[in-house]
Amino acid sequence: MPKNKPFFSIIIPALNEAKYLPKLLGDLAGQTFRDFEVIVVDGNSNDTTVVKAKSFIKSLPRLTVIASPTRHVCVQRNLGAKQAKADIFVFIEVKTKMGDKLGTPEEMVGLRKQKKLKELKTVLRFSAIFFDIPITLYASFNF
Repeated sequence: MPKNKPFFSIIIPALNEAKYLPKLLGDLAGQTFRDFEVIVVDGNSNDTTVVKAKSFIKSLPRLTVIASPTRHVCVQRNLGAKQAKADIFVFIEVKTKMGDKLGTPEEMVGLRKQKKLKELKTVLRFSAIFFDIPITLYASFNF
């Protein structure tokens, strides 16, 4: 596992998601921007969710799989946030399909110059399909 601090942490609460989790982790493993960690927080699944998640450790070297004693998405998100190494957290649901590229802060400088963003400290772009609806999310963080 890389030792340097990741730019952001992706936290994925999961419960009996063996069918969908491999697709999301595969999408994340295929990103060209790799300065992130992935934390899967399992809520005591009855299926092979944990096994499927751990199968991505080679393709996602910053992958951590932890177990939640409680089956509750809020508890799982909080556990993931406590485990996270980055200052920025991104919470993603298992059924999210990621695009092939996460935007880097450098790519967002053009938006600042076009005055589409008022401030640019750290900006991430996510192209995703959520419940079959294509979306692009821009998130700006000031810290």
